[in-house]
Amino acid sequence: MKKSAGTYVKQANSAIVLFAYLAFTVLALFTGCVESVSAKQVNVTDVRFSDSRDSARIVLEFDAPPSFSYFSLANPDRVVIDLQKVDKAFNLSRVGLSGNKVSKLRHSKPIRPRDSRIVIETSKKLSARLFTLAPADKDNKQAGHRLVIDLIDPNPPSEVAEGNARSNSAEPNVAVNALEPDRDQDITTVIDAGHEGVDLGSIGPSAVTQNASGEVFVTLQTNIRFTGNTQYSSITLNEVLADAIGKTYSLEGLQGLTDRITAYYRSNGFAFARALLPVQAMTDGALLIQIVEGHYDNIKAIGDSLNNADAQVFLNLLQTGDIIHTANLERVALILDDQPGFKTTPVLRPGSELGAANLLVEVEHDQDYSAEIRIDNYGNRYTGRHRIHVDLNINSPFLFGDQFKLNTLYSDEDLWLGALNYNLPIGGSGLRANVGYAHNYYELGKEFSDSGVHGTAQVSSAGLSYPILRSHKTNVNVALSYQQKVLNNSNDITLSSNTNRSDSIPLSLNFDHRDTLAGGGISYGTLSWTVGNLTVATGNIAIDNATAKTAGSYDKFNLNLARLQSLPGNLTLFSRVSAQWAGSNLNSSEKFGLGGANNVRAYPVGEAYGDVGVLVQLEVRYALKHSTLYTFYDAGSLRTNKNSWAAGNNKRSLSGAGVGLQLNLGQWALEASAAWQTSDNLSNDEQSDSLMKWASIKYEFENGP
Repeated sequence: MKKSAGTYVKQANSAIVLFAYLAFTVLALFTGCVESVSAKQVNVTDVRFSDSRDSARIVLEFDAPPSFSYFSLANPDRVVIDLQKVDKAFNLSRVGLSGNKVSKLRHSKPIRPRDSRIVIETSKKLSARLFTLAPADKDNKQAGHRLVIDLIDPNPPSEVAEGNARSNSAEPNVAVNALEPDRDQDITTVIDAGHEGVDLGSIGPSAVTQNASGEVFVTLQTNIRFTGNTQYSSITLNEVLADAIGKTYSLEGLQGLTDRITAYYRSNGFAFARALLPVQAMTDGALLIQIVEGHYDNIKAIGDSLNNADAQVFLNLLQTGDIIHTANLERVALILDDQPGFKTTPVLRPGSELGAANLLVEVEHDQDYSAEIRIDNYGNRYTGRHRIHVDLNINSPFLFGDQFKLNTLYSDEDLWLGALNYNLPIGGSGLRANVGYAHNYYELGKEFSDSGVHGTAQVSSAGLSYPILRSHKTNVNVALSYQQKVLNNSNDITLSSNTNRSDSIPLSLNFDHRDTLAGGGISYGTLSWTVGNLTVATGNIAIDNATAKTAGSYDKFNLNLARLQSLPGNLTLFSRVSAQWAGSNLNSSEKFGLGGANNVRAYPVGEAYGDVGVLVQLEVRYALKHSTLYTFYDAGSLRTNKNSWAAGNNKRSLSGAGVGLQLNLGQWALEASAAWQTSDNLSNDEQSDSLMKWASIKYEFENGP
């Protein structure tokens, strides 16, 4: 007979979880009913294309501010842009493409059904730069919200005039934009043939010549002089144009040299820099190139007036006068956009002087909360295979950028779990602090239901995290925390109870990286090192000393690496390696596990645990319109105890293969898989199925302001 107190606790917590489930079910149904009314779908109103010597530009115009992300792929070279909640009905085939940089514009299947994905196929590898512009009057017409896509050629063609170059005038007016070609006004510089200098066409010294038709040519006899350059020395920039010395150029050819310097700056992250030809007299064959590197003028958060001051804290990492560097701008903009409950749109506008830009970041309240209800059979047979999860995220409930999380779980064998977490930003650098508490109750079921065994686990934590690197392409995040686990196991038959306590400090490094290797892919993973101390219940110290010797200090290293690789057609390859190494024998709560829906899927949850182990998984996936088919192979091996203390086999190796299906229908997601064993190791659970079947169904919903 179980203790009455335990029964009351179980019944009370079951009621809490059941109430949460019913409440969220009603909320989900209500949200689904009003979603079609409240959803904000953004429409594309125009698509424009232009081409120049060193870049191609695509401008998408919208009726509301767009949210987007992008990445590049190779074989063939292409840029993929995901537009969030954008109607995909706009026609790309009508866009007239000119030049030879962009070969095709097309739609592709987005990750989320309500989004739109655009693929820009290019004839060679181009550097992509994307930014937004706010509505403005242009050519007496009102331009809407715009997403500007610049595709920059890092090695643009330059014209070398060996008597074949053509120039329409000895006094050309070269219209340039030192910051952004879509400015309200152009900045014009002139190579002058008679104003404020020597007339290149009338004197004709050895450096300057003029042919019979009046065309002017310049022979570069010495190193090129640069002005305005602070990021690179004149020596470095001369190395970029080392092949130009001693050659003869037309005025258009000289402009080609400035294009090469512009491309050099932009390929190194200075996307708003531009090289210009100022008014000058070149009687000595020494060319002067002016560098406008592009710097910030005013930096300001706009939009949601209630949160502008809080958002400004993040923008203060950029200062007036700083040179605009893509990596720094991207980091600050993304960290601000990471704040829960808000969507931000950075816009660069012309500043008060040549080469200056005002950075205006529109802050919009986007999402009050998000929630998820999930039912699966991913649990252990003895504590309940069939489980229901209810998870809730409340965004910015108290402060700008803070978040409250609630996670609950209940199984058909009366296992329940409740977890609370609160995290918030510390300053504007991306540093975040978090505190959490989780409480778990279990009792053994099935053939052990009369054993009287039950227990609890209480986990308290506090920590910090910081983004070392934040960009669209690569992210690296470091986290340090303190955890305390209090683990109690009781037996109502023997009236015994014991409590172990573990105090640990995990240090982890998380990363993800997008690349163009072999057609493109995403690599991501986690590396962690944990040091801790286990305090064993007094009554178990003697037994522990004579067996596993888990009491006292311990350490372990965990690795989890994965890659999603693009393959021809609609195929992708998913691969994952997970491993653990320990310096000593570990308590069961710290061991590495094999078996279950996320490990070796041909075996049940809890099939094998060990102090040291490795798991390898491979999946080939085939994407359809609303679903993905996949086949997989899992293999793992482990050592039960780092230091063996008893006779018998201390190692286990498991493997299995199977097939699966993922189905995504808006807010609903379904996944099902079946796996069979390929190793000789039979399951320890004699009642487990020879064909393991896993299934889950999930419903997600969110709410805006």
